[in-house]
Amino acid sequence: MPTASNAEFIVANLEFDTIKSNLKAYLSSQDYFSDYNFDGSNMNVLLDVLSYNTYYNNIYLNHVASEMFLDSAQVRDSVYSHAKKLNYLPTSYRSSVAYANVQITPDDSPHSIDIPRLTKFTTTVGDNTYTFSTNTAVTAYSNTSYLAANVALYEGEIVTEFYETNSTSNTFFINNYDVDTTSITVKVRASNTDTTNSEWTRANTLFDISGTSNVFFVQAAANGSYELVFGNDTFGRKLTDGNIVEATYRVPSGSEPDGANSFTSAGAISGYSTVAATVVERASGGKEYQSLDDIKFSAP
Repeated sequence: MPTASNAEFIVANLEFDTIKSNLKAYLSSQDYFSDYNFDGSNMNVLLDVLSYNTYYNNIYLNHVASEMFLDSAQVRDSVYSHAKKLNYLPTSYRSSVAYANVQITPDDSPHSIDIPRLTKFTTTVGDNTYTFSTNTAVTAYSNTSYLAANVALYEGEIVTEFYETNSTSNTFFINNYDVDTTSITVKVRASNTDTTNSEWTRANTLFDISGTSNVFFVQAAANGSYELVFGNDTFGRKLTDGNIVEATYRVPSGSEPDGANSFTSAGAISGYSTVAATVVERASGGKEYQSLDDIKFSAP
């Protein structure tokens, strides 16, 4: 009866051809297959199947092992997950910011003219047109000739999302991957029929937060996006069934609008259409989301 040899089976190689050669060498060392022609028989097909299966498993397990650690992870979801354990929020897209003096020329003589939050201005860089907007409300007074000085203009499309709460979750996914998380504002109303909004504040720490604080948190989510997280009545007020969450934010174009130095009002401001914007500081500071290598460096 044929006896099996004690030939060592090598398992350290990960390439398909090497795996197949190791299988042949191992089988050839057995007395039963000592003179077997593996290449000219159906056994060759079986060896291919075994080798491919081993190869695929090696690749899969290698990726699984790599994604388990921040230093070796390659998938953005994995890096975000490890960063979250370290209480680190990866940097999102950032809007390009310009500063301008906004001069309004009214056809009457009001005491003041309000420039509402999210008032839009347009500019052209190269062949592309970009929209900038104010981040806060500004007032221009008659004693300054209706001039609002050094008004900050932030680039990006303004997006508003609505969520209806239920008892199963206090987390809401933001549907734009290139959101500027610093621009997120949240309002909550009691129900779909209620017209009264309450402003909720973004919290970056648990200190000085009680179970009645109207706060929300931002955390990294799947596919490189972000999500809003609300409290649990211990840290932050918990939402109740039927509440309507209104989230407004900017979706910027990264660094592309940097350098913009000429702006035009996108429409009338408080009913006045004669508006001039003189640039004090050209647009700068636009960024894409944080690279994986930078997250790995910064998170620890």
